[in-house]
Amino acid sequence: MRAAKRLHTEKLLLLFFLCRSIVVIFSYKLPAALVEPLANGFRVSIPDDRGIKSVAFNVNRNRNFTDFEEGEFSAQVREPEDGRWQHDFERAALRAHDTLYIWTNVQHGNVIYRDKSLPQPVCQLSGKNLPTECSMSPYQHQNRETTTVKNDEVYKGSTSKSLSCAEQSETVMSPPPSQPLCKGQLIFEEEFENLNESRWLHDVRAPLDSTDAEFVLYDGKARVQGGQLIIEPRLWSSYRPDLHITNAHLDLSDRCTGTHNRQKECVLLTSGPLIMPPVVVPRLSTKESFGFKYGRVDIRARLPKGDWLIPLLLLEPLMESYGQTGYESGQLRVAMARGNDQLRLPHGKLIDGRTLFAGAVLSTEASQREDFMVQQRRSVHFGDDFHVYSLIWSSQSLRFSIDGQEYGELLTGFAESDLNPSWRRGGPMAPFDRMFYITLGLSVGGFGDFVDKLRTSSFEKPWINKHPQAKLQFWRSQEQWLPTWKQPKLLVDYVRVYLMIIVTYLTEDAAKKHISSNILVGIIVQMWIASHICHADLPVVAYKELFSDQFKPQKKYIYIYKNTSNNNSTHLLIFYFIFKMQFKCLLYLMGCFFALMYAFEKNDIEVIVKGKEVEINVHDDPELKTFFFSTDIGEECTSDYKFVHNHNANNTFVYKIDINKELRKDDTLSIFGIFETTDKVISKTYDLIIDESGRGVKQDIPQRSDCIKSETVVNFKEQPCSQVLVFKDDFDDQSLSGWTYEIRSRVLDPVPDQEFVAYMKNTKLNNGLLYLYANWVNDTHFHIAEGCTSKHNGDINKLMRQCGPLKLKGGVSIPPVHSAKLHSSFTFKYGRVEIRARLPIGDWLFPYLLLQPANTQSEDNYVNHLRIVYARGNKRLQDKNSLPIGGDVLFGSAVLWSQDGAREHMTIKRNLYNKQFGDKFHIYTLIWHKDRIIFKVDGLKYGTITHPDVLRTFDLNECFLVLGLTAGGGLNFPHDYLMPEQVKFMNGAVKATELFTEQAVRESWIQPNLVIDYVHVYTTHVNEE
Repeated sequence: MRAAKRLHTEKLLLLFFLCRSIVVIFSYKLPAALVEPLANGFRVSIPDDRGIKSVAFNVNRNRNFTDFEEGEFSAQVREPEDGRWQHDFERAALRAHDTLYIWTNVQHGNVIYRDKSLPQPVCQLSGKNLPTECSMSPYQHQNRETTTVKNDEVYKGSTSKSLSCAEQSETVMSPPPSQPLCKGQLIFEEEFENLNESRWLHDVRAPLDSTDAEFVLYDGKARVQGGQLIIEPRLWSSYRPDLHITNAHLDLSDRCTGTHNRQKECVLLTSGPLIMPPVVVPRLSTKESFGFKYGRVDIRARLPKGDWLIPLLLLEPLMESYGQTGYESGQLRVAMARGNDQLRLPHGKLIDGRTLFAGAVLSTEASQREDFMVQQRRSVHFGDDFHVYSLIWSSQSLRFSIDGQEYGELLTGFAESDLNPSWRRGGPMAPFDRMFYITLGLSVGGFGDFVDKLRTSSFEKPWINKHPQAKLQFWRSQEQWLPTWKQPKLLVDYVRVYLMIIVTYLTEDAAKKHISSNILVGIIVQMWIASHICHADLPVVAYKELFSDQFKPQKKYIYIYKNTSNNNSTHLLIFYFIFKMQFKCLLYLMGCFFALMYAFEKNDIEVIVKGKEVEINVHDDPELKTFFFSTDIGEECTSDYKFVHNHNANNTFVYKIDINKELRKDDTLSIFGIFETTDKVISKTYDLIIDESGRGVKQDIPQRSDCIKSETVVNFKEQPCSQVLVFKDDFDDQSLSGWTYEIRSRVLDPVPDQEFVAYMKNTKLNNGLLYLYANWVNDTHFHIAEGCTSKHNGDINKLMRQCGPLKLKGGVSIPPVHSAKLHSSFTFKYGRVEIRARLPIGDWLFPYLLLQPANTQSEDNYVNHLRIVYARGNKRLQDKNSLPIGGDVLFGSAVLWSQDGAREHMTIKRNLYNKQFGDKFHIYTLIWHKDRIIFKVDGLKYGTITHPDVLRTFDLNECFLVLGLTAGGGLNFPHDYLMPEQVKFMNGAVKATELFTEQAVRESWIQPNLVIDYVHVYTTHVNEE
């Protein structure tokens, strides 16, 4: 009994202690860490609690933790102090733009607790030691990733002066400014008069990513000499002669700047084929001092020359908001040219130092390195001289230029590549919608910038990407690459960052979008033609009260601005041209003047002519403040604009002007007026004719204020005004009355005009869309009984080949595919063509959206023509150099014929997301000028043809429009142009049609139609881009 009672008691005690332990365990909750700024660092702490034995803090700046890993700052605390477990991180100054990420490790009793605190923006911390920019900035409590701020002077760590601005920039910068600053201003400038180490942080780390790692160690200091930053690589043997490259251990932890994986970035150890980095090079950044979002970056630099050298002119993410692996948060390259004097891809394309690249890096794979880059090829190495490399980064695009000449643009939509799902939660430019900092440096070799099997002039690339011995193979081949390092330095003259300018020089359309009545009421007159025709000297008079001395008005424009002064009274500032020219030129200018804001609705002026005197009366209007006008009279005009701001005794505006010629009945008079009222600016052109009483009477003619002179000709008639719709087919009805079918076979036409189709009436109209469709046929006979449009009426054999009758036997081919082709009765010369269409998808399908000279027949062979756009239907297709030419590559071109055959002048755009252009509708545009032909897709220009042979050929005639869909064709798929392994039929061969029919993958014809939403043609003017 006693034993049972004792056992029961022991069980109760055991249960008591167990419950007590559970209560103790579950009664402790790890509190959030408190951060307090210090004079030169910060303190992290949690309150004391009975049972805590030790505490560890891990802190990252601007980078979240992916796991409970060692932070940029780490500390173990063994004893509490004044009731708190705390640690002071000294020599770790906080910056206004910093965000701290913290995880805490607590041993409470025998149990370990770990927890991550919420991100803590520095400017939202409490304490008196906040960075000065926090207390100075009116934006300190806002999210600096989404706040628009501005700056008016170069960032040098100084306090910005107060300046009132009318227009904002979309640029975000760090440290945040104390005052709003004006758009277009310089916010960062480094001239490298000396090396400011408070601005530039030198990296000390080894590259981390094993799939993208360069063969370098980032260490050492760049130097400044003669106002230039010099970044020079050196061999390991020079860096550490005491440590052999194949057998060494190097611990950089005490000064390592690595933050992702410090064990790998800061501690280097050789093992087997793993050697020390063969090259050591400085790399420096503004990560600790300056970051920004959106703006213009200018870097004047001379790139290095030498095999396997890569210059690093980068923007890198300040906070890795979209991920920390690879390039999940993106990287921008302002410019890059490989240092090799000659370097070829396996198929022969040159990618050496004469090819400039710039763009976005979003993948660690070398094969995808250039997927989001633009490029320019030149005849000289980019390292031969200094150049200004520029990036204009906005919320809509990335634009790249060299020495002021733009050579490429990337638009929004990186998320569509599906490389990182996190980008879809960002803005349209994600991941490039966060703040980035500037990095300058060099890399050597590695896996990311050099694909395998490259060849220099003498050697093949000496390493294999991702091979364990890659770095060793590179080091062992230094007798090949080291002698080429004649100029291995990256020289940087200056780095400048400007606030993003939302609106610069406005076109009419852009002004309509951006102008607001409180900032700018504008009239912008394009005057290039006038100055060109009249050879007039047009000096510009500028008002400095609105713009700084840096403002350089262009001679092409007149600017009229309305500004709001401190007393809220509006006044009109006019930038105008003073010129002497014949009246006809001024008459032209006035005819081309256009108004943006309002039309003067009432009959508000009165004109009285008395011989050689013209009197202009502006009717009484209490809101009217000033009147600005110019007159055109017959074949003469006033020599200047007039600005009237004084009322007469009757409180109206009256101005009298003497002219050289006495006006009589039925003479014409034009007056262009701008009226400033209390709240707006109004413009109007009055076209008047003198009546019997000498008064100006309004004429019923179009107002010339809406007209910019056109260069378009339609049906041999010059069109007076540009931007006028002269041809429109929206396919809303069931009629194709403006179009003519081409009905004939192309199978037996001579190469290269042979195609594997017969053009029939394979069209349909449905819901406002025109469908031209292709379908396979299995006919053994072919005969177009009526309506064949062949022009070979005088040659019965040629006529039969195109119209039939044909029978499938003895090498005679029957068209295996039926399709459609149309041409318009409308003709024109010079203009803008816009076609919204969805291109076909299917092997060997080819769309025709053409302009063909009107002195030819649509059915003629060997005809010059302009190809508005085309993308081949094949999902995958390569030329003989292995370059892609399939459905994800867009072309616009001009085809010229000569005795030597066809020559095609091409412009090319690749779909960055590897999607076929036939996946959806796009707007394809061709702008045909006298001196250039421009190709655009969805408003983005991707090419211009200026070859004199092309321009001269198409200057001779008007053109008609051609819409069509074909299959194959010697001109569309030239046999000597394609990769041989991808095409098994020979154009023009006896059995070409049969081989095409047998080998065509019909299952690939998932969309064998060309679908057209509309075709529009507009008149154009010489400056339209």
